[in-house]
Amino acid sequence: MPLTRCLIWLAFAFVAFRAHAGFEVVELNAKNIEEQPYKFSIKTTKDLDSIIFEIRIEPKTKGAIWNGVFYATVILKSGDRLIARCPIAVKASEKAVEVARFEVSSEYLTGAKFDFTSLAYSTDISPMPSGGTYWFYLRDFTDAQ
Repeated sequence: MPLTRCLIWLAFAFVAFRAHAGFEVVELNAKNIEEQPYKFSIKTTKDLDSIIFEIRIEPKTKGAIWNGVFYATVILKSGDRLIARCPIAVKASEKAVEVARFEVSSEYLTGAKFDFTSLAYSTDISPMPSGGTYWFYLRDFTDAQ
């Protein structure tokens, strides 16, 4: 009987933690990008044989102040082969996250992916299990091809 109670308690704790955590991974595309809690502004410019990306992310809630830890990564692949995984600098303010400009060769644009991860933090800046990762294929948001 004690083992059964323990298993029920563990199952309840797991479900409660998962519900509280609120971390999700979302693939963005032209159909769902407007439905997200963040506004993604993606600007592209063609430069010789590459595309320059400038990305800005901001909360949609009017007057919202962002507190958190933010990460951005570009992943380049050719078929199933990983070419590079590069962290991209981010500059966070209370109103938005600016991702450093980055450039991707047109040759690798098909398999190139962008990840943005947002983690909430407490008053002492220790990460908490809430936030999310939003990712998309760069080719899907490139108007400068």
